[in-house]
Amino acid sequence: MENTEKVVYLDNAATTACAPEALAVMVEALSGACGNPSSHYSVGYEAKEFVDKGRAQVAKAINASTSEIFFTGCGSEADNWAVKGTAFTKARQNKKHLITSAFEHHAIMHSMAALERLGFEVTYIKPTTEGYIRPEDVEMQVFRSSGAGGQHINKTSSAVRLIHKPTGIVVSCQTERSQFQNRDTCMRMLRSKLVELQMQAHAEKISDIKGVQLKIEWGSQIRSYVFMPYQLVKDNRTGYETSNINAVMDGELDGFINAYLKAEATGNWAEK
Repeated sequence: MENTEKVVYLDNAATTACAPEALAVMVEALSGACGNPSSHYSVGYEAKEFVDKGRAQVAKAINASTSEIFFTGCGSEADNWAVKGTAFTKARQNKKHLITSAFEHHAIMHSMAALERLGFEVTYIKPTTEGYIRPEDVEMQVFRSSGAGGQHINKTSSAVRLIHKPTGIVVSCQTERSQFQNRDTCMRMLRSKLVELQMQAHAEKISDIKGVQLKIEWGSQIRSYVFMPYQLVKDNRTGYETSNINAVMDGELDGFINAYLKAEATGNWAEK
């Protein structure tokens, strides 16, 4: 029976099907203009014409200048360029605090981690399904600022303390003159701590799944493979072995899995 279901593809944020018009231009360019656009000969000039024409079309489509259009090899390269380029530009203005969602692509998260190592402050925000921290989970307390800072700061209850009830996390801020500014700072601090807590829990979960990780060096391998002059595969943890090395290389691991589960259940491991 013929399948009449029509697939509706909605994941265009990840990859997008090539438009026929764009494909036609790509085929034309790749079939003829194969030179380096930066080179100084006819084939290079032809390739440069294609690049310049494409840059002009993109600029016109988004109402930008051609000098603002850059081509990259992939989305990850573009993400790195955008994040780090913006960060380094703002750093010249002594602005080194970045805020990002905790659920970004690795290209973003790795760029943020690299910037942290360079001295930037990064706040990772973990939103709820609605994108916010639930107000009912947060208790707000106000108190007078302490220390030097002028009469206004010390005479009004401008300092703020936030308590996140589900986790017991407490943050406070009294550096700003305004209670509202201190509250905003506390919320950023709280989001950062919640994200850190979640990342720790995630790391512990991954650690439990991965189990004990051995060093990649001679003597710590879990299985030994001998191809010549005889054939043998042996699990050094359980002692299970087989001479059918071709089957193992083809993915036949049931015997090894069963031996491992049995040893884990009984505690009877092979002696080294």
